Amino acid sequence: MATFAPSNPARIVLVGMMGAGKTTVGQALARRRGWDLFDSDAEIQARTGHTVAQIWATEGEPAFRRLEAEVLAEALAAPNPCVVAAAGGVVLDAANRKRLEEAGPVVWLRAQPQTLAGRVKAGTHRPLLDGDAAGVLARLATERAPLYGEVADLVVDIDELDAEAVADRVDAGLEELGSPPTPTITDDGGLARVTVDLGNRSYPVLVGPGARHRLLEVLPVGARRAAIVTSPTVGVRVDAGVEQETFMVSDGEAAKCLETVEDLCRGFARFGLTRADVVVAVGGGMVTDTAGLAAALFHRGVAVVNVATTLLGQVDAAIGG
Repeated sequence: MATFAPSNPARIVLVGMMGAGKTTVGQALARRRGWDLFDSDAEIQARTGHTVAQIWATEGEPAFRRLEAEVLAEALAAPNPCVVAAAGGVVLDAANRKRLEEAGPVVWLRAQPQTLAGRVKAGTHRPLLDGDAAGVLARLATERAPLYGEVADLVVDIDELDAEAVADRVDAGLEELGSPPTPTITDDGGLARVTVDLGNRSYPVLVGPGARHRLLEVLPVGARRAAIVTSPTVGVRVDAGVEQETFMVSDGEAAKCLETVEDLCRGFARFGLTRADVVVAVGGGMVTDTAGLAAALFHRGVAVVNVATTLLGQVDAAIGG
């Protein structure tokens, strides 16, 4: 998921099956924050002057799905902070799922089919459910579960809960998502080894005098070349323990530009750097930022190690992540 602060986002998106309570939970969340509520189904009806069932009956499902996509795109581009109660079927379209993955925290309000069936009835207002509400809901819930799971940052089970209780769980879950990782600090031969806990993206940081001389320990396994990125005024030498070449970038914030990144990537290519190798940034925030972007773009992502030489760089680019 994209980078956002889930405990204090500018937008919260609710997804889930019909009957999951997206509108009522959305109202509760919006009220608590003083935000707008963007209800996809209500917006479609206001825009067309017709109910979902009427659009479905007169224009067909494809026309309705197009409206779903248009309304979702508009909701995710809204300038004001808002809670978006997305239409139940938006996850069926890959482009919609891509938008949701980039939107900020997406909360899946998950429910058992029997809970959903108890909340909705077959009829003209639910065209998909005519004839066998319980059976259709069970089938759709099974089919759509992987798609909701694909886009969700948080899953909240809503069975036997009212809207306020669900909103409480959403708030608690978003707060937990927004909690910064707690570093684990251990003694490592006179240095502090700080492990920044990010699950499968966790990484170690060596802190203390002489840490740069143990650079080989934090290189990715299998790396055969290291591109050392630094600037003329840094004056800190490192030995990566593998074949290495130094690439100089200019001093000052003006060097933090796409032209510098392009020059680095061209240099990496000439050096023969592969996706299995590593970029080592030696310097302050300008160097670590620029080298990090070049590493992220080259071969769609090469491992990067920062040897931060300023206090700000050490806090911001290393332990701070």
